[in-house]
Amino acid sequence: MLLAQPELPFGAITQVAGALGAGKTEVVLKLLSGYPELRIAWIEEMHDGRGMAYPCAFPQNGVELDRVLFVESPKSRDSKSAIWAAHQILRSQLFKIVVLVLQRFDEIVLRRLQLAAEKTHAAVILLSQVLVKQGGWPIAVQLEVERDLQEGVLVKSVKSRKTFLQGGSNVSSSMCAVHRENLGPPDFRSLRGSMPSIESSGRDPA
Repeated sequence: MLLAQPELPFGAITQVAGALGAGKTEVVLKLLSGYPELRIAWIEEMHDGRGMAYPCAFPQNGVELDRVLFVESPKSRDSKSAIWAAHQILRSQLFKIVVLVLQRFDEIVLRRLQLAAEKTHAAVILLSQVLVKQGGWPIAVQLEVERDLQEGVLVKSVKSRKTFLQGGSNVSSSMCAVHRENLGPPDFRSLRGSMPSIESSGRDPA
């Protein structure tokens, strides 16, 4: 079944998870392309100076760079800097969609993010390699992404709201079958443009 008319739940967390190379970033970009009027904050920890996002892929998937703020966060054991940045951006209410690339999290962290998203009526997308334990209540929607050599990118709904997915739990999405090209390493600093700058720190969110 195709993932038709995708709608992000605002005031809630959506998780998109999959192994490296599965196509989860492309899935997220396709979701973001459905909201051309909204600003997006993309937060991720940098590993050896590189992140998961390739800026050139954004306009290729219908997401203009002038409405995206890229926030670099130093890698840390507990991801405090990235989480802190997410809370500051949510509080600013300048961005209605916040993408947080995060590999380490616990229920307390997710609950705080869920409350912040609910308070500001923003959509938080958690992009990770491993699904939060099935049924994790702070998360409204969970999508698991896999890449099939013949069928392309497959999206399975692990947990969903009726406003997001309709029908069965196994979703094969042609909208996510995006050809991956070698776009080279991202240069986040050159893409900030006129968007407001938010510095991340190691402070805990209030």
